[in-house]
Amino acid sequence: MEVKVLSSGELILASRANQKEGHFAPLATAMWIALRQFNGNPEDAAAKLSDVWEEEFHSVHSILLEQIGEWRDGGFIEVAH
Repeated sequence: MEVKVLSSGELILASRANQKEGHFAPLATAMWIALRQFNGNPEDAAAKLSDVWEEEFHSVHSILLEQIGEWRDGGFIEVAH
């Protein structure tokens, strides 16, 4: 997996395994970074982001889970069960 963050804040993920490339808005970049900071734990990442963004935890958590689903469906991550 190759990960790039452009000066615009856009996240680019490129999977060598499935030869796909995805471009994501700066909001997704923040989510990606938070997930990496918290070892993939969406609850901890959402808690941090909700503090920084001054938003309700449940709203941020829901958006984060949707983004994780998009990355999973695109073949950019695998979700442990």
